[in-house]
Amino acid sequence: MSTRNRLTDILLDYWEEVRGDRRYPPFDEFDKKKLGSVWDNVFIISVTYLTGGTHPVFHNEYIGKNLDHEWLKNNSGKYVRELVVGMLDSVYEKYNNIINGCEPLYEENAFQNKEGKALKYRQVLLPFGDHDAGEVTHIVGGMRFIADDELEKIGGDK
Repeated sequence: MSTRNRLTDILLDYWEEVRGDRRYPPFDEFDKKKLGSVWDNVFIISVTYLTGGTHPVFHNEYIGKNLDHEWLKNNSGKYVRELVVGMLDSVYEKYNNIINGCEPLYEENAFQNKEGKALKYRQVLLPFGDHDAGEVTHIVGGMRFIADDELEKIGGDK
């Protein structure tokens, strides 16, 4: 398990460990128990294909309890409306990039919610699937966020 503290680093280190010398690891080797406390900030997307196999369909298979709310609290305890939707306005493009490139996608960015509050977030999206067939069957992602003013209060970059 990773000795680093950031969720994105922990997930990426775990993915690298499971992957070994393969392009990406099979989903049946994914073990949530190895993720410890970061599991609450993880989501899993399953990838299926419509007849003909050309258009992927993405399904939320699991959403960690810290992400599974229409209204989420930031670190100050204030509610942040539609955080996940606001950040992932190009979610299908990102998911398609994962299944086409078969590589992790790391993202660090900021946006303003509808109340005008600046929010910073980090996320990582990781491909899992049938390496031999060249097919990504799952995307495992992790995400954490903080309000810009809360970041200033704690004096740093979490």
